[in-house]
Amino acid sequence: MLIGWLFLMGCTDLVREEYSRIESDDFFQTEADCKAAVTDLYSGNGMIGWFATGGAHIGALSDLTANHTEFAWNSGWGWDASHYLYTADKSYWMNDRYNLLVQGVSKATTLLERIKNVPMKDETRARYMAEVRALRCNMIFWGADVYNGISIMDDPEELADISGKAYYRPRATQQESMDYINAEVEEIIDDLPPKYAKGDADFGRMTQGALLTIQLKMLMQQHQYKKAEEVARKITEIGYGLVHDYEQIFTIENEMNEETILSYPCVANQMPGNQYQAHWLTGNYPNSNPGSIKWGVYKLKWHFIDSFDPEDDRLNLIVQGYTAIDGKVIERGQDELTYGGLVLKYNEDPAAAGFNHGNDMIMFRYADVLLLLAEAIAENNGGPTQEAIDLVNQIRRRAFPDHPEKLYELTDFQGNLESFRNALLDERGWELYAEFVRRQDLIRFGKFDEEALKVNENYTPGKKYFPIPNWIVHQSGGVISQNAGY
Repeated sequence: MLIGWLFLMGCTDLVREEYSRIESDDFFQTEADCKAAVTDLYSGNGMIGWFATGGAHIGALSDLTANHTEFAWNSGWGWDASHYLYTADKSYWMNDRYNLLVQGVSKATTLLERIKNVPMKDETRARYMAEVRALRCNMIFWGADVYNGISIMDDPEELADISGKAYYRPRATQQESMDYINAEVEEIIDDLPPKYAKGDADFGRMTQGALLTIQLKMLMQQHQYKKAEEVARKITEIGYGLVHDYEQIFTIENEMNEETILSYPCVANQMPGNQYQAHWLTGNYPNSNPGSIKWGVYKLKWHFIDSFDPEDDRLNLIVQGYTAIDGKVIERGQDELTYGGLVLKYNEDPAAAGFNHGNDMIMFRYADVLLLLAEAIAENNGGPTQEAIDLVNQIRRRAFPDHPEKLYELTDFQGNLESFRNALLDERGWELYAEFVRRQDLIRFGKFDEEALKVNENYTPGKKYFPIPNWIVHQSGGVISQNAGY
């Protein structure tokens, strides 16, 4: 089976064994086996966009190639990503994620075939299969978003052909990726629960809300605003809400809150764990848990921090100065704060004894959806409406609880769509900073090239996607195309 061959390529022991037969004959016998296999897909390739298992996942790389995140170490893949964007074309991490996404889609396709033969209730089987297909949609979205499309290996017969020809399937275009996700949503949406309640053991698994959010994001990136508005309105009917206090969205004490559409359960001191704090906080930053490891890799750039209104409560999770463990006062622009501030979105896990914390990582949250809905409404109406203004004000009201004068009025924009677009891009930056959406937003709003040239004057306009691994392009004989500029 091809998927088994793909994984074996990375092993040091090159003796071939038929692992797929072992899994099929000895493992896939019960519903419990099936659930374990689906859960494994979540923790592996299925959630490749998450920050939970390291700093070089797609979400982190995406933020580093936006305009607000700095890689503080002056060498390595992160430095190339945040300072040279794609022009350096040196980073193994930037192109290696492509292979993991293709493998993940293939793994999901193989898993679907195995689930078909496991004895269980029809409705249970349908839910597991819908989860796997939803995870496959998630990988296809990230593949389109970051790599301008990946090979979608969804034919089990092709995957059974180990000649290698099946692997070299042309990459899906943006249109094909969007059409694929749209078709999948239509077929599987009713087999998923709308959402899971706080405390439910299945919280973090795919739901209608999560799948619709994936579809919404894909539609928005392709400027399909009419369909996007329809999808966003469906999400608002599921029953999500906003957490009253911005700081409480991300705390370990408030996991599974009403704003969380999809999160990745993490456990302290285990893999996968939440490594957000380890990457954002510096080693001399004071905290109550001496066993917590902090590397200080990422910084939020000062020019971006300065764009906030000083009264914005969201600034409370950005460190602009602190007294270090040794008593030294670290001020803005000095030492560990030379390149920017620290982000405290995920609070300290007192149980952590290293860099893996137990805070569940949030991938999609409701505030993002409300802002996307406001954007779609404005685009569909040629300018902001009162409804669009009200949606944005739901977000701003939380950010400025004691300053009602900071809320927008429809007259502030005088029906001007471009003015409202600029305000939305700013609002999304202030609300969703360091949550892996900034690069998407800059591309969608047509601002990426402009901002990239500010970072690297040698940046090639239009080169907004990561490179495809050259070895794949070469070995495919041109079937797998390289992105422009490489």
